[in-house]
Amino acid sequence: MLSNRRRFASVLVMPKFQVEECIMIDAELSQIRKIVRDFKQWEPWSPWLSAEPDCALSYAEDGKSYSWDGTIIGSGTLELLREEDAALWCRITFHKPWKSQSEVDFQFESTGAGTKVCWRMNGSLPFFMFFMKKMMSAWIGSDYRRGLAKLKDYVETGTVPSQNEFPGLGEGVVTAYIGLRQKVELEDMKSTMSEQYNRLHEWFTENKLEAAGAPMAIYHKMSMVDSLVDYTAAIPVAKIPDGVTNQFVCGELDAPRTFKVVHKGAYRHLGSAWSAAMMHQRSKRFRKNKNCDPFEVYQTDPHVTPAEDLITEIHLPAR
Repeated sequence: MLSNRRRFASVLVMPKFQVEECIMIDAELSQIRKIVRDFKQWEPWSPWLSAEPDCALSYAEDGKSYSWDGTIIGSGTLELLREEDAALWCRITFHKPWKSQSEVDFQFESTGAGTKVCWRMNGSLPFFMFFMKKMMSAWIGSDYRRGLAKLKDYVETGTVPSQNEFPGLGEGVVTAYIGLRQKVELEDMKSTMSEQYNRLHEWFTENKLEAAGAPMAIYHKMSMVDSLVDYTAAIPVAKIPDGVTNQFVCGELDAPRTFKVVHKGAYRHLGSAWSAAMMHQRSKRFRKNKNCDPFEVYQTDPHVTPAEDLITEIHLPAR
């Protein structure tokens, strides 16, 4: 009987995963290490705290740990275990939404171009979530990339051009549109989308057609594991005209009610707003409308608006 129990226990081993993301920052190693070591300076660049700005934070008197307690991002503690001139080792403990513990470290390497910063996590999942191993690695990797991008801005400029506001549930968008649909890798979306809007604006100008609202992007499917996104870059119209060539797609976006997050800042930090919106959804702040795809609306023109003043609305259709 004991042998059977041991065999059963071995089956329940928590699936392990490892995540590592790196970035180059134009600053001295000691300056970056000092900022990362100071948990009170995490708020501007943390990839999670922007989802719940009023989350309760507390800091140990010796400066070696800090804790958070929120309704959206859950609760947990980050503790400094060991430190060297070019490395920090920590332990992160999650209490909610589920209990888990992982080892986290930062490695700093001086180079001719500045300092290479690597953020790593070695963790495990509850045995019953073994099927989420790849997805969890992709999610955390995305979080770390967003966090490091913010850290780079914070170190190099003293600020992060990214702020989230949460108007929440309200009126959405119901409109006809003309657009271009594309399936691309996430890293290629910026250049691809720019080309799509150039083609759309040229066609609208040639056909003397006026837009009925701000440009938008409709997201049909996104895979963090495969780093692929299927989306439509679209411009709203009052009515779809005759003679639209088959190089474009025409449709109607019917989302009368949405959960909205407003992002002010550079497009490179838009992932912060999307992550925040999805965290609110997972926290059951609203009921998802599965009959409509999520979308974002660009309320300012990037050709004339400074990056830090760009306004983008994230909409998750709700019931």
